[in-house]
Amino acid sequence: MLFWNRRQSDHNAGATAVLSVRETAPPPACASPPLDAALETLAAVLRTLGRESLDVGDHDPCALARQYEGWASHVLVAAPPPGEEPRPDQGAQRDWGGVRRFVREQRLQEQQAVGTAVNDLRAVLWASIETLQHALAAEQATDGQVRDRMGHLREVVESRPVEEIKREVLSAVTVLSQLMEERYQRQQLAMRELGARVSALGSQLQEARRESAIDPLTQLCNRRAFDEYLAKIVGLHDLFGHPAVLLMIDADHFKQLNDSHGHPVGDHVLQALADCLARSFLRKVDLVARYGGEEFAVILPETDAKSGRMLAERALQAVRALQLQVGDEPLSVTVSIGLAAIRPFDTAADWVAAADRALYAAKQAGRDQIAEA
Repeated sequence: MLFWNRRQSDHNAGATAVLSVRETAPPPACASPPLDAALETLAAVLRTLGRESLDVGDHDPCALARQYEGWASHVLVAAPPPGEEPRPDQGAQRDWGGVRRFVREQRLQEQQAVGTAVNDLRAVLWASIETLQHALAAEQATDGQVRDRMGHLREVVESRPVEEIKREVLSAVTVLSQLMEERYQRQQLAMRELGARVSALGSQLQEARRESAIDPLTQLCNRRAFDEYLAKIVGLHDLFGHPAVLLMIDADHFKQLNDSHGHPVGDHVLQALADCLARSFLRKVDLVARYGGEEFAVILPETDAKSGRMLAERALQAVRALQLQVGDEPLSVTVSIGLAAIRPFDTAADWVAAADRALYAAKQAGRDQIAEA
């Protein structure tokens, strides 16, 4: 799935407890200022690597982000390394060898993933070139047959009786019609083959990480990544007719929640919603993004309206089942969802506008429900 759902400790600082947050001890007082700066720099580097890590196959990007964050905490405050329990005799010791091994292994896996993607892209490009070459050769052969037939027809018209001319014209029309139909079928076959190759590579290209594509609060894709992916899906629909569904999702009564409990609680609610939505759309080609404020967007490629409705219903139920608390007070959250299947000749703006209209209809009908464009 095309999302990054990464927890950052600095977003939880000072917030009312909605989600559990583990506090770590401050750095040892004996650490010198230069050492403090070095540790903070190394921790920042680890967090950057976690945010900008590449997809390495079956690895869960959320788990990988937590590992980087765990090593950053280990470097900063000597917290236990990821996957290990605290030990009374651990003190302020740090596993520098473990840090090096972890980073080296991750970078090697990313290097292999990039090499595989490049090789696959090269293979698809060459296959596309071969398809175009075969199509060109077939069209040239057809053109030669048409020229020969027209030349023969010209000779008949110039030197033969009317009845023979009539027969030749009818025969030529039949042959030309057949040649045109064969050409059309070849073109359709070539387009289907090219579309299949593009689709086979699409999941790898669509999973590629991009710089500055992460929303810092929710760790989902940001608006920029959403716009880029949306344009690609619209392009695939224009070329090959691939179906797709867009969901616009808005947290109900979010302003009231912020006013009643404060912005830190509102931030935690948005993080909980982001986690919930990320778990609701599990395919690697799906993209879950924070569209802005309390609004989220989900792009579902290769999905028709009926299937999109089922997935949206599952997300709606998952949000209703969220169990959040503000101190000892339970907090319930609901969302409204607007659904729009892409239509022929839709631009990206048309598609978003249709989903927005559906979202507005869901809110007007009472919220906590789905409306379709």
